[in-house]
Amino acid sequence: MPASDSEKDQARFVFYGTVQKSGAATMPTITDTSRTAVVRVDQVTRGPEVCQDFLGKSVTVQAETTQTFKRLQKGIFYTNVSQVGDGLAVQLLTFEPQSAVAMAAITATAATPTAALKEHQLRQRVDSADVVVSGRVTQVHLVSEDADTAASGPALAGAVPGAPPREPISEHAPLWRDAVVAVEAVHKGTNPGKTVVIRYPASTDVRWFRAPKLQPGQEGVFILHSGELSTAAKGAGVAMAAAAPAVGGKVFTALNPDDFQPLESADRVREVLRATGG
Repeated sequence: MPASDSEKDQARFVFYGTVQKSGAATMPTITDTSRTAVVRVDQVTRGPEVCQDFLGKSVTVQAETTQTFKRLQKGIFYTNVSQVGDGLAVQLLTFEPQSAVAMAAITATAATPTAALKEHQLRQRVDSADVVVSGRVTQVHLVSEDADTAASGPALAGAVPGAPPREPISEHAPLWRDAVVAVEAVHKGTNPGKTVVIRYPASTDVRWFRAPKLQPGQEGVFILHSGELSTAAKGAGVAMAAAAPAVGGKVFTALNPDDFQPLESADRVREVLRATGG
């Protein structure tokens, strides 16, 4: 199957492996083996720490459609982890058969697999960002009640006299906050002005806890996106109506842990920007 750049970019676990058996699995929980193969992990290029334990071991590779892998076939598997337990199962995004070009690409990374994953994720956020600025948080304030309830679900009962009772705010409510950042430098995108408003979820619920929690006085690099509010809310199963207008203009968001980088990481962000042509 041809390996597309988009599929490669989506992969969090990338490894060079050898097919041991087609139509089989390493985990008893996987009963449909029409789209699976057992593959030995020979080298990990990119992946979370848990995947390092499977170096030299066999894992189950699950494909979207029926695939035919030959025994002892070698290549690069671009995957995402789907099950972890007594074994490891991964969802195949794309496969690149062994070749001089493919092997050159997989050996070019000198970093550890976990460091390579972090660098890859940062590059993705920088590449997709509308604006990247460095600056300092000057203030943080609540999003207006109307917008917060629109973003989080129906308002509490009794908000409007004579109106039917409203449901309590969901436990997954993001609890939106707006941080005002004094812009010191613009590294990517159109200059937003002297200040920029960044909306982030203050909630520590499992759906939101990894998002940056901005505080007055924080200095660093802000990797900002627009248009992610409704997508994030839908993914969390939260109703999203019209968000409150920004103070002084457009609202950007910080929803990903990479969206705020402390000042000591500024050089790293600049390197990523140069690499991505930002």
